Amino acid sequence: MGIRGVFLSVVAFTFAAAVPAWAQGGPGGLGPGGLAAQVAALQARVAALESSVGKLDGNANLETADLVGTYAVQAIFIPLRGLIPGVPPVNAVIGGDAFSGTIQVNGDGTLVFTSNTCSGSRLTQGVWSLVSRTCDAPGPNGNWAYSNGTVHVTAGQFDVQFSVALGGRLMTAAFAPFDAADLAADTFIIVLSRMSQP
Repeated sequence: MGIRGVFLSVVAFTFAAAVPAWAQGGPGGLGPGGLAAQVAALQARVAALESSVGKLDGNANLETADLVGTYAVQAIFIPLRGLIPGVPPVNAVIGGDAFSGTIQVNGDGTLVFTSNTCSGSRLTQGVWSLVSRTCDAPGPNGNWAYSNGTVHVTAGQFDVQFSVALGGRLMTAAFAPFDAADLAADTFIIVLSRMSQP
């Protein structure tokens, strides 16, 4: 064996000794069985990630089941009442309430308030008194349905469309109905952010 043969033998031996056993094949390595399993696992993870990202992209792939879960609710309520003349007259009132709580959005199309706190104040025209108030009464339970990026909620006196964002992780609504008969206008701003999913 010449010098060239010795050199090639040393290089081959060094390379074989330097490569870890897991990289030389076998069930746990990069060999036929190990590599195929790792590639399959990676493909499954990429598919799951693509599905999650797809739901964030314009809610195109969002389904009703994706919205089921527990949400934190934050809301601002601004009631306005105009002066109603008469005997006795009813003074105009301006108010402001802040609401926070949790709501359970169920797969059967129902929603249930599970906790809430509320506080606010009222300013009354004429006497110009400003008084605080607690409004911790339970929120109205109701029903919901999802279609094309919006959630339609009916609960008590509310009939509201929520815009859905971030794959169902965030829902928002803002509305201000006017009631000419009662000289009243109520402004609502409501934000729901998902806390957990079943």
